[in-house]
Amino acid sequence: MTLVAICESPIFIIGAPRSGTSILGWSLAQHDGLAVGHESDMLFELTHPQKLEDVYRKVTGRPDSLEWLRQNGVDEDEFLASIGLGLNALMTSRNAERRWIEQTPANTLVAWTLVRLFPGARFIHILAQVLAVIRRRVCGLRLFLGVRIVVPKLDEEVIAFLHHAQDLVEPLLALEGIERQAGLRVI
Repeated sequence: MTLVAICESPIFIIGAPRSGTSILGWSLAQHDGLAVGHESDMLFELTHPQKLEDVYRKVTGRPDSLEWLRQNGVDEDEFLASIGLGLNALMTSRNAERRWIEQTPANTLVAWTLVRLFPGARFIHILAQVLAVIRRRVCGLRLFLGVRIVVPKLDEEVIAFLHHAQDLVEPLLALEGIERQAGLRVI
């Protein structure tokens, strides 16, 4: 039997598109022990919307089932973690056995499944300024399409709430928090 290496604590950087997930991933990967690849929707497509959980429930949920999983006492968490081991081995093998970072924004939508697939993983969730993300998205569309885009004016209460929420969240994004979450010492 061939033994394969796995990363015991991969890092997932999640957040809205244009919130900085990629730049943080590439920045952290400047550390010799970390590796980041290009964004990939592979994990999202495998797991959304709860595809793997649905497979488990379907095959074990029939009352007359003689399903192998049920007969061997494999619960849903063990099932998902076992699938995660294979995915982890694949990703580790392509990253020179360094700790790998996955920074695809779509993974934000399947984070709860990823936690179960990769029980030892660390997650960094970037909370960006909502208004700044909207502006960047509109600017990008404007450049891509070559057309003028008008953004409807947001209600002043919504804007006030967003600014207040950002004031509460910004300290959470400090470097010490990122270091602690990733289990690193970034210099």
